[in-house]
Amino acid sequence: MQKVNMVSNEDVIWAGVVTYHPDLIKLKNLVNTLEDQVSKIIVFNNGGCLDEEMSKLFQGSDFEIIGCGENIGIAKALNEICKLAAQNSATHVVTFDQDSSPSNDFVNGLHEFFVARCVANRNVAAVGPVFVDERGIKEVLPVFQAERWWVKKINPLNGEHTAICASLLITSGMLLSISAWKTIGEFREDFFIDHVDTEWCLRALNQGFELFVCPSVVMQHEISDESPKRLFGRLVLKYSPIRRYYAYRNTSVLILEQGTPRGMRIYFFTTLCYRFFINLLVDKNKIRSLVAMLTGVLHGVIGKMGKR
Repeated sequence: MQKVNMVSNEDVIWAGVVTYHPDLIKLKNLVNTLEDQVSKIIVFNNGGCLDEEMSKLFQGSDFEIIGCGENIGIAKALNEICKLAAQNSATHVVTFDQDSSPSNDFVNGLHEFFVARCVANRNVAAVGPVFVDERGIKEVLPVFQAERWWVKKINPLNGEHTAICASLLITSGMLLSISAWKTIGEFREDFFIDHVDTEWCLRALNQGFELFVCPSVVMQHEISDESPKRLFGRLVLKYSPIRRYYAYRNTSVLILEQGTPRGMRIYFFTTLCYRFFINLLVDKNKIRSLVAMLTGVLHGVIGKMGKR
């Protein structure tokens, strides 16, 4: 396919932050950290906070609040941010959750990494950092690579890599090319939340793009509602029943999608099965979680998508 990525010293990078009932202090810290790293910050109000409350915190920052305060889902919020950036000639967007904690040189580090990959004649859609959750046990998220029959998990901090090809990236901290986003297509809005980034990344790979993780750029990130734990050697993430629903529904859709690599399908199916029992061991409201997971699988199979 024809390469669409062009990088130069004139690249214009915007930041997009999707908020939902945010901790305003954490949000303020994030905006303050980003204001000297990007050309503009877009805060998408996806619910739970008045624009006036956020505006008071960000005086002096080059930012804009969009969104009506209604929860329209992370996928649509990301698309609206990318559309606005594209309309204003931005070349890249770096996306964040409201509780992300990037360093002061985070964006520059990812951009230099992106440029280096493109100079090496790679057709790059997006790059991402290494994620570390410092709560409880210190958990380093592995990089996932789809193989023929399974998924390979790579420790990004083992010192063996300067760049790691990935099969998926997390939207928080992801630096994406606007030109690639236009070619690949928008984030799938009927997913609403959970695996929005996974589906887009797999679509990017199917269209001949590449994704990379930069081992030298690390970001603290809370990967679940509570601090992660391990049970029977497996990472346990605690979520509310509604998040269980979206996770099981959207994972079921990915398993059925022809564009999902076989090794990833097998991994997703196996994960759904064993996490079904693990989740019931750790979730507080076991009956609601049970119903949510079973309903999610059913809706994924019959194609009942969108907001629950």
